[in-house]
Amino acid sequence: MIPLFDLHCDTLLSLYKSNSNIKSNNLHISYEKATNFSPYIQVGAIWSDNSLSDEEAYLQYLNVINYISRQDIHFAKRASHLREKSFILAVEDARICTDIDTIDVLYSHGVRMLGLNWSGINSIGGAWDTSAHLTDFGIEIVKKCCKLGIIVDISHSNEATSNEAIDLCQAYGGYVLASHSNAYGVLNHRRNISDELFSRLRSINSIVGISLASFHLGNSYVEIDQILKHIEHFLKLGGKSNICLGCDFDGVDTLPQGIRSVSDLSKLFEKIKLTFGDVIAKKIFFDNAYKFICRALN
Repeated sequence: MIPLFDLHCDTLLSLYKSNSNIKSNNLHISYEKATNFSPYIQVGAIWSDNSLSDEEAYLQYLNVINYISRQDIHFAKRASHLREKSFILAVEDARICTDIDTIDVLYSHGVRMLGLNWSGINSIGGAWDTSAHLTDFGIEIVKKCCKLGIIVDISHSNEATSNEAIDLCQAYGGYVLASHSNAYGVLNHRRNISDELFSRLRSINSIVGISLASFHLGNSYVEIDQILKHIEHFLKLGGKSNICLGCDFDGVDTLPQGIRSVSDLSKLFEKIKLTFGDVIAKKIFFDNAYKFICRALN
């Protein structure tokens, strides 16, 4: 069996929208499709749908929480709670936090990872397609995350917001990562992260998840080999203990050729193993993320 720890998927929202069950469904992720992997730990993010207002997105979040609470999903709130098959609950785009007390509500639901942005400028700060900094409210949100033990996710944030969030996490004893971000040095899409930001995350023993979103991997026809180019780039920056997977399953329409669902990740494992060796493959697929989560959610 291959151990798998994936730092990002949108499956929880997709389950709600399609009235589906985690055990078996037509989505990218189901327990049925993940039988080749053990342990299998999945970070499931509830996206703050940008077609909705902040208040409407929060209400949808509550509806998703209510829906998935009736599913056979074990949510680990601490590292010691992790099982052979576990989810870690996340929110993607913190704009649903209409006041600082909302963070306490999210924490009570089991949220242990919070993405600051998705696109544009929100009440927290600037996403990848802006140059805005953290707002005063955003600073308070990050501080509260540090206090409670919620990991701050900068994957959709720009360089300024990301660096300011890292500064705050360092100052207030919090943890920060980029759950699904590829290498700008390979493909200069603004959603990808710079060598400087990756190196800074590496310097604080943080992690970065490789996204399988085709438009963040290459400009046209994308195959599994294109994923390896981003991994190789981060490895050259000294990131052998920092690269993970952040597949973005059920959050993207187009995946690399040959990958249709979580079940096909075994092909990627074998490719990484063949190219970079068994140790690196296991680090990327499980060990790096697991070690980080054991520190952050102790």
